[in-house]
Amino acid sequence: MKSKRAISPILATLLLIVIAVAAIVVTYTWIMTYIAGTEIMEVYAGTSQSALDDQTTSPTLPATLPEGAIVKISLSYNWTAGETYYFKIVSSSGQILDFPEQAPSS
Repeated sequence: MKSKRAISPILATLLLIVIAVAAIVVTYTWIMTYIAGTEIMEVYAGTSQSALDDQTTSPTLPATLPEGAIVKISLSYNWTAGETYYFKIVSSSGQILDFPEQAPSS
């Protein structure tokens, strides 16, 4: 049994500290991409997820979205009452928000 060796306690402690710090840095960076302000670069709309067209918006893009703010972006589109439309919003950080919405009946 004396021929088997293990990592020293000091080296093991240092290794755990390095792993913990790396995990904190990665988590912080990931969270800051959601919290920090960003820009909306593109808005797409269409009648299916595979057939989305780039839309002209008001205000024109890119639109700055400050941290904690709500920005209204309007687009002109020929809607059919009750039909489902699909949207895709692309931010400057590369994040994509996809969602469907049904046009109102009236």
